[in-house]
Amino acid sequence: WFMARVSPLRVGRRRGAVVAHEDITSRVSVERALRDLLAGAAAAAGGESFLRDLARSLAGSLDAQYAFVGQLLPGRSRVRTVAVWAGSGFAENFEYDLAGTPCEQVVGRTLCVFPDHVQSLFPSDQMLREMGAECYAGVPLSDSAGQPLGLLACLDVAPITSAEIIGSVLPIFAARAEAELGRMRDEGALQASRERLHLQALMLDAVGQAVIARDAEGTVIYWNRAAERLYGWEAPEVMGRSIMDVFLPDAADRETARRALEQVSSGHTWSGEFRVRRKDGPDVAAFITDSPVLDENGRLLGILDASEITGIR
Repeated sequence: WFMARVSPLRVGRRRGAVVAHEDITSRVSVERALRDLLAGAAAAAGGESFLRDLARSLAGSLDAQYAFVGQLLPGRSRVRTVAVWAGSGFAENFEYDLAGTPCEQVVGRTLCVFPDHVQSLFPSDQMLREMGAECYAGVPLSDSAGQPLGLLACLDVAPITSAEIIGSVLPIFAARAEAELGRMRDEGALQASRERLHLQALMLDAVGQAVIARDAEGTVIYWNRAAERLYGWEAPEVMGRSIMDVFLPDAADRETARRALEQVSSGHTWSGEFRVRRKDGPDVAAFITDSPVLDENGRLLGILDASEITGIR
C-alpha cells in the first residue's frame, strides 16, 4: 500500500506538480488487524469461541495459512491448542512437545519470526512438514504476573515478506489472547476450588457438625443442613454473601476473624470462640475451627468452617 501526496508547483509560466509516495503497508495492516479483532470481539461471547475467531482473524490479517492459540500445560514442556485455523476452516485441537519446535523459542521468551526455511531450521518438528510450512511467527502469552500462559502463532506455505508487519500485528492479537486465556484459567481454577471445597464439606457432613465453606474472599459457597438448624438461615439465604455479614455483628469479633484469616491464609488451622448472630433469637457463643484449602502452590483457595454452639450470649 502506498499513499501519494500531490503538491502544485509553478516555476515562471510553467506549472507542474510534486508527487511524494509513502509506503503505508504496515499502517494499513495494523488498522485492518484492529478492525478484524474488534469485529471478532463483538461477535464472540468469550472463551474458546472468542479465541477461535481471534485465530481466524489473525490469519486473515497476515494472509497466513495457519494460526493457533496454544496453552502451556503443567510441567511447561507441552502445549495444548485451544484454537486452530487451518486455511479453509477450524482444525481439531492437539497437544505437542515444545522441544525441537520454533514454539520453544517463543514460550516464556519473546516474539520470534522465522521468515523462511523454517523446516530446515527445525528438522525434528514433524508438524511443520505436515503443514508444508515455509515460515513461522509466534509471540508469547503471559499472565498479569509475567508467568507464561502459552503462545499465539501463525504459519504459512510462502516466505514472510515483511517482518515489520508481523511485529506490529502479532502483539495486538496477543494482548487480547492473553486476557482471555488468563480469564479462562482463573475461572477454571475457581470452579475447581469450589468443587473441591464442596466435596470436603460433604465429607464433613457425616460428623453432624455445622459445616460452612467459603472462598478466599470470604463468600459462602456451601452451607450444610446442620448449619441451617444451628443458625436458622437456610442455604439459599446465605449463599453468595460474606460470612461476616451473615453472623458476625460485633466489631471485636470481626477483628478476631480478620486475624484468624491471616493465620489460615498462611496454611494453618485456627480455632476459637465467636459471638454469632442467629437469624431468629439471641446471639450465641460458637466454637469454630477454620481449616485452609490450598492449591499445589500453597495459595489459599478457600476455608472450611466447622462449628458448634457452646452457649447463649
